[in-house]
Formats: sequence, structure tokens, C-alpha cells
Amino acid sequence: MLDLTLLCSCRRPETAATTVGERQAGVGILVLQPILESALSNARGAEAWDALYNVIDADGHILEPLDLWDHYIDPAFRDRAPRIVKGENGTERLVIEEHAVGDGQRGIGRIGAVGARRGVVEADTLAYKDGKPGGFDPHKRIPDMDADGIDAAFLYPSLGLFSGAIHDPKLAAATCRAYNRWLADYCKPYPNRLFGVAMLPLQDVDLAVEEMTFAGTVNLLAME
Repeated sequence: MLDLTLLCSCRRPETAATTVGERQAGVGILVLQPILESALSNARGAEAWDALYNVIDADGHILEPLDLWDHYIDPAFRDRAPRIVKGENGTERLVIEEHAVGDGQRGIGRIGAVGARRGVVEADTLAYKDGKPGGFDPHKRIPDMDADGIDAAFLYPSLGLFSGAIHDPKLAAATCRAYNRWLADYCKPYPNRLFGVAMLPLQDVDLAVEEMTFAGTVNLLAME
């Protein structure tokens, strides 16, 4: 049976990191074993424990669809939602609160190049939408997991990792809620193999607690 003791989600400030590895990791998982066991039992039934987990990807990532914000964010925030634009040099950039993320020299398409198996990927010219199909579609992710011998995966955001750059706490909360709604739908077809890690608006404690509560109602069993 899966030992969940180490599957725990926490974020530590960079100033508290003691090694280069910790600073690069930035985010770990911290879900206490009794909480996760209870959630699995209540939300997914006893059959969740019938599967034998030999290999677990504890740091998997999805690729947020470009229309995620159109379909999942509350209408009041739709015109301020994160979006992708092309810079003057042709690279794609993520724009949050009218500010482009990054230095403009490297496109975000490189995010989707992770896991490419054949040929040379020109990460700076790859369009984000042409990234690994399994990042967008759970039905295409499962064959990739099978090919790598992965029984289950805990899934983190990609573009959503930049949500900490949002200054407005309410916009941050709406962005997290939209992402978590989509992630719950992504994981729903494979509840015993895909485990979503909810995104929290850490800009405000009360909003973060509210989002934690929501995450539990849609079977997201960990949070970051």
C-alpha cells in the first residue's frame, strides 16, 4: 500500500532555503497522511486503495489551455485574467495585470517542450499550444505515464506558477479558483492516477483558507 507520509504540501520562502536545490525547487508537497487518507476514502471509495502504486510522479505539471481563463474564471475578472501575447521578437509571453512576465528574450513555449522524446526542440520558437499534448489533455497523458511506468502523478501548474506575481488579492483568488476548477475537471476521468495540487492565493490568508476549503470539495487532495 502507498505510504503517504512524505506526500506533504508546503511553500518555504526563498530566504529560508538552505541549499541551491531547495531554492530551485521553491515548492514542495505537504499533505498530512491522515488528511489524505480520509479524503481518498471519502471522495473516491475503498477501490482507491485496491490499486498498487509502485512509481509516483510527485512533481508532475500540466499545461494550462489558452482558453482556461475564458471558460473557468468568474466573469467579473475575465478582462483582467492572465493571457499570452507575442512580443516584438515573436516570442510568446505571459501577461499578468498588464505586466509581461520574464525578460522577453525567452518564450514560454519552452514550458511545453519538457518531455519531448524525438529530435531537437527549439524551445524559444515552439508555440505554447504545440507543447506536450498530455499536458493539456488527461486522456493523452495516461499513455505517456504508462510508457514511463508511472502509476500516479501529483500535478502542479505551469503558467500558474507565476500567480504569485499578481498584486490584487481578489484577482489572485479568482485566478486560482479558475485554475482549480479546470484542474479538477482534468483529473476527474482518472481519479486514482491523477492527483491535482490546488493553487492558493497566498496574497491573502483568508482568501487562501477559502480556496483550500473549495479545493477539498472538488477532490483536489494537496495544495501549494
